[in-house]
Amino acid sequence: MNNPTISVLMPVYNAEKFLREAIESILNQTYSDFEFIIINDGSTDTSEEIILSYNDARIIYINNGTNLRLIKTLNKGINLAKGKYIARMDADDISLPNRLEEQIKIFSYYKGITLVHARSLLISECGKVKHLNRFSIGFEALRFITPFICIITHPTIMVKTDILKQYYYYDNEKARHIEDLYLWTKMLNDGCFFYTIENPLLHYRVVSNSITKTFSSVQLQNQLVLIREYLNEYFRSITVSNSTLSLLLGDQSHATLNNFIKIKLFLKTYLKQINENILLTKHCRKDISYWSDYTLVKIALLVILHGNLIVKIKVFFLFLFDVHMSFYYKHLKKFLY
Repeated sequence: MNNPTISVLMPVYNAEKFLREAIESILNQTYSDFEFIIINDGSTDTSEEIILSYNDARIIYINNGTNLRLIKTLNKGINLAKGKYIARMDADDISLPNRLEEQIKIFSYYKGITLVHARSLLISECGKVKHLNRFSIGFEALRFITPFICIITHPTIMVKTDILKQYYYYDNEKARHIEDLYLWTKMLNDGCFFYTIENPLLHYRVVSNSITKTFSSVQLQNQLVLIREYLNEYFRSITVSNSTLSLLLGDQSHATLNNFIKIKLFLKTYLKQINENILLTKHCRKDISYWSDYTLVKIALLVILHGNLIVKIKVFFLFLFDVHMSFYYKHLKKFLY
């Protein structure tokens, strides 16, 4: 039997509530040349029973026995993968029927692409569609933005297996719960090309016990370390405090007028250094500028929400004229999502 074109990799840990939807969304794909690696990471609920209820030759079931946690489980799956490409999937999300087909088309059209990801529709625990997930950024600008905000939705990615096996997910404490950001940042700065499919190909479920909500403090601290490493490697002359970066990442406890002013200065300096030292396309500069505007408005609203009347007035006028008018006219609706 020939190796499949795609290896779909899905870790499972106590996912009984949404597991059937996730499994069936892959089994019902319009593109069928894939193996479906499902790794049970020591679940204590009925996840194993649900997985074993499916009689499909494409399913390769692995039981870790004990809970190895996500990074070790993902790396185990990468080693098991026989496909030319690896597609990630989470056990509480839903892939749209044409997801694999649309992603494999991109690899056929553009031979130099390393990774293809897509936008997603956020859904509630009960499956109600909320809105389109975040804004879209071109591949050239991703390198400069990814350390600060996770634009790439992890369970939408499809990546060349041979390239991923050169990296794997970083298995250390500083990458814990931001393993995707670490990997994307490294790959992008090594020159890998990422492609964004504008149409949503996944329903991304927002659940109350998600890693983002349960381990937000760990994520914040580890992302601060990632940003420090990134700035020290590529923008050493830029100095910024952890307090300011924490607010940049949305930490409400640092929502002060002083930190807002410092964020303005940081963004201005960061964009200036990029524009002066790196040859970029006009479209890339526009994307980076949009991200800066998005960030400034988001942080301004956060500081206004937590500040007194004087702070509210000062912040309003501080950011009002710093944000490009095109952002207000064309992109504010996206931001409000």
